[in-house]
Amino acid sequence: MAKKAVSVFSAVGEVAYLSGMVAACAEDASKFDAGNKTAGTRLRAQLKSIKDKAFSMRKEVIEARKARE
Repeated sequence: MAKKAVSVFSAVGEVAYLSGMVAACAEDASKFDAGNKTAGTRLRAQLKSIKDKAFSMRKEVIEARKARE
């Protein structure tokens, strides 16, 4: 009987990390709302990082699901 590969991907851990990334944007979001244009630039960069991480997580979820089959 062949052993199945064990995935090191932790969905809960990754979601917690992503949640932390979103929380880190709060200060720059507040500054942007107050009219700080530079904070808007930082906020956009942080949001792109969040988007990239979410896409990476999506791929990892698909790979983990396939490994379980």
